Amino acid sequence: MHDVAALTLGSPSAIRWDTARLPARLRVDVTAIHVKAGRMRADEVAAKFRLPGPLERSTLGEADAFWLAPGEWLLLTPDQDARAMRDLRTRAAQSGVAASPCGDRLIVLQLDASNDILARLTGLTGEALGPGRVARTRLADIPVILAAEPDAQMLLIFDGTFAVHLHGWLDRAF
Repeated sequence: MHDVAALTLGSPSAIRWDTARLPARLRVDVTAIHVKAGRMRADEVAAKFRLPGPLERSTLGEADAFWLAPGEWLLLTPDQDARAMRDLRTRAAQSGVAASPCGDRLIVLQLDASNDILARLTGLTGEALGPGRVARTRLADIPVILAAEPDAQMLLIFDGTFAVHLHGWLDRAF
């Protein structure tokens, strides 16, 4: 089926994430920046921009910063604070650090699931999913980022092209 109706029904904002057996809430007010060390060493970038260390997350003003890999981070901020992200991108470019917007291709969900459930679904340990931790893993055979919120909620971040597939999988997970 290749008509416009199918495209609309498959868009992430049209999906009822809260009706799946493993319910989630779509965060639509998010600006995302992918940061890579570029010409600077990863530890220098982390220190200069106050970015988190391995497998951790931190807060930079209103932005959440997630460690993804050595020399690689993801920053999320509410849309109303997008100006701070533009300023960060300018500073990064002046330092030889790559900071690219990526919010148009990412989906950020807030999951209503315990760490035990997520550990069973991903094969990760409860410790890897503890507060302040970030993990790159696979869920429904797609690469995802799981980031533990301080209030025991979990963020699930993934490429939006997999939205329909992941929604169906979350609905059949149990």
